[in-house]
Amino acid sequence: MSSAENVLRAAAFGARDVPEPVGERVLAAAAHRAGVPALERWLAAVVLGARGRYAAATTVLEPLTRHGEPVVASLAATALASQRRQLGGHAVALALDGLGLRRALDGLDSRWDDPPDPDGLDARGALADALTGLAADRVGMGRMAEADALLARAARVVTVTDCPRSAVRLDWVRAECALASGRAGDSISPAKRAWERAGRGRGSPPGQVGTGPGGRAGGFGGGRKKKTGGRDCR
Repeated sequence: MSSAENVLRAAAFGARDVPEPVGERVLAAAAHRAGVPALERWLAAVVLGARGRYAAATTVLEPLTRHGEPVVASLAATALASQRRQLGGHAVALALDGLGLRRALDGLDSRWDDPPDPDGLDARGALADALTGLAADRVGMGRMAEADALLARAARVVTVTDCPRSAVRLDWVRAECALASGRAGDSISPAKRAWERAGRGRGSPPGQVGTGPGGRAGGFGGGRKKKTGGRDCR
């Protein structure tokens, strides 16, 4: 793993010891310089989206959704879907998460035996992202029974991945689904687990789970971003 990738991972997944100027220089290089590995470009786009720079993130992510490596294409599609949810674009997000699911399944055919990635940037993690994203799309559309079914499928994958990032994303959507279904009491445990995991420093990519303005459960700030140590954990 390159030093640039290490810095981008830390910036994307919530480490608190990344010098901001260094992070910005690496981010700019990863997003725009020719020859940068696809995974580093994806990480740069995640950080751009977390900072609200959605147009810049889209410029990086959209070509990656057509990448020949299925895991990269899946991760790009689900990251782009997450950013569309932040803007209330649930129908567009649904189509992108569907693409992410298809490409993740393609990746599982050839990459199941690969060593697990610590941040879930592998075939299993991509599958967990897609299923969790599809559940979040359903929450945003008010289709709670479908969301619950997708969350159950995502939970089985997350158990296999044993990845904190995937677990944080899953629990945030579980909490949002419970709140949006009128089951406020059921939201407490998953929200607490997600908060605690994210607070330990390697959680969900910022802004990668929330269902978007007008579709987020009211318990997460009525449409405003919920922050944990400067990170948006949805």
